[in-house]
Amino acid sequence: MARVKVRASSQLRRQEILSAALNCFTVKGFSETTMSDIHERSGASMGSIYNHFESKEQLAAALYLEGLKGVHGEIRRALADTAQPEAGVKEMVRAYVAWFQKHPDLGHYLFQGMGAQYLEVDGGKIREEISRLRSDLQDWLRPHIDSGAIADLPIELYSPLMLGPTREFLQQWLVRRSPADLSTVSQALADAAWRALAATS
Repeated sequence: MARVKVRASSQLRRQEILSAALNCFTVKGFSETTMSDIHERSGASMGSIYNHFESKEQLAAALYLEGLKGVHGEIRRALADTAQPEAGVKEMVRAYVAWFQKHPDLGHYLFQGMGAQYLEVDGGKIREEISRLRSDLQDWLRPHIDSGAIADLPIELYSPLMLGPTREFLQQWLVRRSPADLSTVSQALADAAWRALAATS
């Protein structure tokens, strides 16, 4: 029991450090943020921070990976909830928008960090997570492609067609944080994604 409590306390402290890092990166940017800034924001001792993360780069990569797993989890959940191709594609887009609406700072951090050199400290894990989602998407799409419901296209086109316009919108929205009606926007994007993927007779 004591060991479980220690582990839970350690996980809570880790999350507090990650949350503080996100706040600092959002306000100051990665380059200008120091570990001392994160220490002051989180209330964790420097020793505790370095116990969880060996460097600012590792902390940044862990935060990026956590965000990536969060949004990917929503995509997987949306696809698992329905076996129907049109409903699945549309729900995936709506779930994607909803995740960024719920986590705007972390979402902005994900877009800003794409391809950043400082993430290479955990680049293998990040690429593995991206590859895993790509494989999961392909597994979901394949039966619908084979049945003729979804167009048979080069495999690398499906993700851009499903989420490319949505990513473009979200990148702009996260900068402006404009009071757009996201439910209307996400429905329009979902409809567009389905039109792009639906097989034509």
